[in-house]
Amino acid sequence: MLDKILGVLFAIILLVFNFYDDSRFVGNLVQSNAMLFGMLYVGIIFYLIQENLKSALHARLHRFMETFFRVRYFFILFFLFTLFFARDYVSFFQISYFNDFTRSWFNDTFYVIRQFGYLLLVCGSLYYIHYKDKPEYAFNYLLLFILSFVFIPYSYDLLAFVQDITIRHFWQSTIWTFYTFVNLLLMFVAVMLITNSLLDKNKEFGDYTARMSGMLFGFNILWSYLFICQFLIVMYGNVPSITEGYNIRFEYSWLLYQALVMLLHLVLPFFLLFTRRSKTNSTNILMASYSTIMAIMLDFMCYFVPAFSKVGISFYEYLFFIVTFVVFAIIYINSLFKNNRTAIDQNRE
Repeated sequence: MLDKILGVLFAIILLVFNFYDDSRFVGNLVQSNAMLFGMLYVGIIFYLIQENLKSALHARLHRFMETFFRVRYFFILFFLFTLFFARDYVSFFQISYFNDFTRSWFNDTFYVIRQFGYLLLVCGSLYYIHYKDKPEYAFNYLLLFILSFVFIPYSYDLLAFVQDITIRHFWQSTIWTFYTFVNLLLMFVAVMLITNSLLDKNKEFGDYTARMSGMLFGFNILWSYLFICQFLIVMYGNVPSITEGYNIRFEYSWLLYQALVMLLHLVLPFFLLFTRRSKTNSTNILMASYSTIMAIMLDFMCYFVPAFSKVGISFYEYLFFIVTFVVFAIIYINSLFKNNRTAIDQNRE
């Protein structure tokens, strides 16, 4: 019942935000949807890999994926809202590129078809994970290939929205897909660690916690490598039409946010999770997880917000993401405990 009430309230909140400021609303809506839906997309890939590797993470991750299945309507609702409100802006795609291929690729109809393709693929994967009785390794590999391959156009659709809707300037990166994938994977791992801490009161899953926190540590370092590589490739190439995107984000008013991204995304998680003991310390893990989520939020904002503000990120941008994430967290955690109670009752029977 709580899930349905919050779902209706969430829809009302989105409508209120739309009346508040339409242009900034759409940018924030796409950003929040990219973070939450993209996290689910990459999380499915991560889960299937762990299942095929028969890793120790598989059993606990399966419980979390079952909870994602229970809250699938939240993601569907958010995705459809995003597509509906962004429809007027998609026309930028087919007129702002300079060759026939990109104009046809970002044709309005083809763009919408692709978006529904992403939604069906993710929802179909959730149904597959939920209803299969035992791991189907051969089909898992096929699904992994499809999901990974389709993630390339998904990430570049997001990049196209960034460059056309926000900075209105052609911008590209040869490693954008990997950069986006690692960011979304880090968010998934951070959310899994936070929700696991709600269940792991007796430290029964120490091995799971240590492995996942080790991944949080390692992928944060990988993110910093990709961040520097993307910056060096773009700036060393020094193509004016491409460096414009970085020039905007490295103006004086935005340097503080870029510094905060590095601090929250690399420095804090690095020192909090550096030792083996710290990777099983619940306080360190929670601080590193929250820090990572905040850093990913700021990192996305540094791509979306400059078009709407020349002086930095406003309270509106923070509020939009916080409201969205809190609604998701309440629905997810409520469904997680429901899922656990159902499992306990089944074991008793």
